[in-house]
Amino acid sequence: MPTANYGTFLYGELFYGQTSKFTITTVVHTYLNLRVNFNEAAIDNAELRDISNYNIIVTSPSIDYDFEVLAVTPEAVTNPTYVDLMVTDCTHGGDYQLVITPDKIQNVSTAYMESGYNTKLFTGVSELPDVLTAHAVSSTSVRVTFSKTMAVNDEYLDPSNYSFTGGLVVKSVEAESESVVLLTTTEQEIGQIYDLTVT
Repeated sequence: MPTANYGTFLYGELFYGQTSKFTITTVVHTYLNLRVNFNEAAIDNAELRDISNYNIIVTSPSIDYDFEVLAVTPEAVTNPTYVDLMVTDCTHGGDYQLVITPDKIQNVSTAYMESGYNTKLFTGVSELPDVLTAHAVSSTSVRVTFSKTMAVNDEYLDPSNYSFTGGLVVKSVEAESESVVLLTTTEQEIGQIYDLTVT
């Protein structure tokens, strides 16, 4: 359906009224996260954050996998234009359809996302991310770069998900971007080679 804005001059200012429906514009899958972008700002309420309002349907006949929504995190503003859905591990590729329960989520004009405007197709990632590089920045820090963008969530920042050989312990994790973390470690020994495992 085509959308349009109309304009009227009133006291020297242009007034715009929207004729478009509240809808999903894009869905981007990055390993354990789906970013769902809306065409308008939404009301941040219990319905927006309710995981039961987001369903993922497998549309590829070769995929036999249940893709579940575990948590919903809206953009950190009063009226978010997107939500991040934390999802189960899905590295099988394939095509999926996100369906938001109609008449539950509202835009700031209090219009509900209606049936017919509440779905979007997307393609899943096809492989697990790899560690591209891991190098010492100092005697107590290591910068790790991943091959794919990652969901910046509790798992991404959990020190127990990063382990080294040689007795080196990860004390904390700082996200520098969606694909780079800085690990704070115990004191590294000069000349010692450490192997990193990320789980």
